[in-house]
Amino acid sequence: MVKSIFNTGDLSDPTLIEDWNFNFRMDTFPLIEKELSYDSAVEERIFELGRKKINAVFTSEVAVRSVFERLEEKPDWNIYCLSGKTRATLLKFIPDAGICGMGSNSTVLADFIKENPAPLREYPTVFFCGDRRMPTLPAAFEQIDIPLEELVCYKTSCCPSRIRGDIDGFLFFSPSAVECYFAHNREISQNAVLFAIGQTTAKSIAAHCTNRVIVAPEPSERALLNEVKIYFEAQQKLEK
Repeated sequence: MVKSIFNTGDLSDPTLIEDWNFNFRMDTFPLIEKELSYDSAVEERIFELGRKKINAVFTSEVAVRSVFERLEEKPDWNIYCLSGKTRATLLKFIPDAGICGMGSNSTVLADFIKENPAPLREYPTVFFCGDRRMPTLPAAFEQIDIPLEELVCYKTSCCPSRIRGDIDGFLFFSPSAVECYFAHNREISQNAVLFAIGQTTAKSIAAHCTNRVIVAPEPSERALLNEVKIYFEAQQKLEK
C-alpha cells in the first residue's frame, strides 16, 4: 500500500528520502513563510552590534542568516544557540569555538543558561529572533535577572491551506507550522502519525490532538526523516 506523507516544510536536502524502502508519496506544502526584516532600524542595530562584544542568542537558522548575511566582518560574539540546523547554519559563518552554550531545544538551552549565568553577566545579551518567538528564553533571563534585548530580525506568517484526503503521516518542523495547520484544519485522521522535529513542536501538537507523535532524537531534518523511514518501513513489514 502506498503511504501518503504530508510535509509542512521545504526539505533542504531532498536526497535524504532517496533510500526509503517502502512505497510512499510525499506532498510538500510549506505552511510557514519566514521573511527577513528589512526595517532600517533593525539593520542599523545589527551593524552596531557587529562592532561590539555581546552574548548573541539564536534559536533559528533564519535568524542566523538574517544577521550574518548583513555583517561585513565576523563579529566577536559569545554565541548561545540550538543544535541541529541552527548550529549548522552558524558554522557557515563562525568557528565552532565561538559557541559557548547549546541546547537541543529552547527549554534545554534555557536550563543551561540558568545553570551557567556568570559569563552572561560580562557583556550585554541580545536574542535575535522572529516575531513569534517562544517565551522560554526571555523567561529564563528574567529568572536570573540578566537584561535581554530582543531584536526581531524576521517575520513568520501562516499560509492557510485545507488539507484533504487520507494521510498516513505528517511532518512538522516548528510550533508555528502546527498552529497554522490546526487553525485551518479542525480534524485529523486518528490513524495518522505526526512526526515532530523537537519536544516544543511535539507539545504544540499534543495541545490539538491525541494522535501518536514521534519526536526526532535531535532537532535536525535528517533525524526527523530517519524516524519517518524507520516507522513506515516497520509498518510495511507488518503488513506483509
